[in-house]
Amino acid sequence: MIYEERLFQILMLWIGIVVAFFGLLLVFRIVGLARVRKNFSKADMDKLREELVDYMSAKSRNRRQLLPLKPFWKGRHLTRTARWVVVRPLLREGILWEEAPVPTSKASQDNTDVIVQVSTSRAEIFMRWWVPRPPPKVYLSDLDWEAMKHGHLSARKLLEDRNVIIVGHGTHLGDDIHYDASTHTTTVGRDYNHVETSGGSRADVHM
Repeated sequence: MIYEERLFQILMLWIGIVVAFFGLLLVFRIVGLARVRKNFSKADMDKLREELVDYMSAKSRNRRQLLPLKPFWKGRHLTRTARWVVVRPLLREGILWEEAPVPTSKASQDNTDVIVQVSTSRAEIFMRWWVPRPPPKVYLSDLDWEAMKHGHLSARKLLEDRNVIIVGHGTHLGDDIHYDASTHTTTVGRDYNHVETSGGSRADVHM
């Protein structure tokens, strides 16, 4: 009887720890998204996404060429959550794709391997919702790579066609946050051919 009571107490303690842990993650998530909404306007995010697509097109010499995002983020002083907000609509619309896992041959793959791969993938998706963070490497979709490389489609036009940039409306940030017009702006307008572009706006942003 004493053993069962002790076991129950230990179980309840662990449940409390897990609930507290995810509660803390939820608070950090809400605060992080709120800070992004406060410090960045719709125009800022539209410009950053446009520049990211331009960066991917300029650096991609071949289809499905994985590119690290670290050089793009360098010098921009964006929080991890802000970076996730920039990238997420591009992933959702299939403009950018993450690095696919290396497939294993069926001969060397058993049920345990399949379960581990599926579980790892689901866990990654689950944790990314709780702790927003962008993928380290992405590639431009085949269709969009072709359109930009040979069809001379601009990043701005591409994003407008795919409803990532909606002129005159708010911009969706994620699952539970939207933009409206804001006076907060940040420095944007960098060209990845080492030429400064016009139209960037500048203001002090405290992240």
